[in-house]
Amino acid sequence: MKEYIEKASVKDSKEILKLLSSSNNLIGYKGEKFTLNEIKSYIQEKINKVSIYKIGKKIGGVLIANFWKDYCYLHLIVVDKEYRHTGIGNKMMNYLEKSAKKEGYIGLMIKEDNKEMINLIKKRKYVQGDKFVYFHKNLN
Repeated sequence: MKEYIEKASVKDSKEILKLLSSSNNLIGYKGEKFTLNEIKSYIQEKINKVSIYKIGKKIGGVLIANFWKDYCYLHLIVVDKEYRHTGIGNKMMNYLEKSAKKEGYIGLMIKEDNKEMINLIKKRKYVQGDKFVYFHKNLN
């Protein structure tokens, strides 16, 4: 079966949403919820790069990164549960790093208990930055 990474299109939105709803985000917050309109918006906004890992006709992984003036921020990476530990996460990170080469910098945040992503990122020679204290306020 042919495997490759490509830029996501709006027509991929439903399958991306299905993947995001069925599998934990490797970075960010586990259980983060998305809507179909949010996925479409991510794909359409020029600042974002939404990439999908295709296995045949199926999406096995998705990566969303924001490209700013001089750095790239990895917002999320998700690999379908069926394909975890097969190297897809590494392949998607290789793709992102190649895409972000001109920015010269990739940043990301990982929850302390997310051992799987911490292990992946350490194997890729990322270094831990300064510690921050996270604050939020629920406005609902």
